Amino acid sequence: MVGSYVLTVEPSAERQTLEGWGACFNELGWEALSVLSGAGRERVLGAIWSPTAGLGLTYNRVPIGASDYADGWYSHDELPAGETEDLAQERFSIARDEGVLLPYILAASRHMDDVGSDSDTRAAAADGDDRDDDRAAAAAAAAAAAAAMPRHLFASAWSPPTWMKLNGNYSGCPAPAKGSSEPTTNALNFTADVQAGSQ
Repeated sequence: MVGSYVLTVEPSAERQTLEGWGACFNELGWEALSVLSGAGRERVLGAIWSPTAGLGLTYNRVPIGASDYADGWYSHDELPAGETEDLAQERFSIARDEGVLLPYILAASRHMDDVGSDSDTRAAAADGDDRDDDRAAAAAAAAAAAAAMPRHLFASAWSPPTWMKLNGNYSGCPAPAKGSSEPTTNALNFTADVQAGSQ
């Protein structure tokens, strides 16, 4: 090691705000959870997303089309052989996501809203001494703080449909030629994704 370094932590000097932590929803994640029993899967989901009994993750990524952790490559607007473009997004579909990603997100979201249901609150409610009252108050305060935290899903694209790409393949692509419509059609596809997801 060359030289030495000193790390100084100044907790009283706040310079930035951390809004939250998160995870990524993907097909292989749901596939792994699906081998568990229903109760086992719920325990894992709660340990990750519950704000009172788990990590309470609040910033979570959703891939637009296939990510590296999809069960094979796909997009929301692939075309059959012989067709070269779909600028009007007439073939746009999130049917594949309805089978895996959306159930995963919905299952996790039930735990994101699991506020005030932790064991400390229940145990304290069952007893009446001051120590349990303090514990109940602390648990209620933590639950209220967790409830106030925003929940965020943000969409992240890996590859547009192959018909939008110069190399015709989901993997890699040279820079578009001057005057190419590729950036415009990419934006169009992203807009359609967002609109479909909000319905």
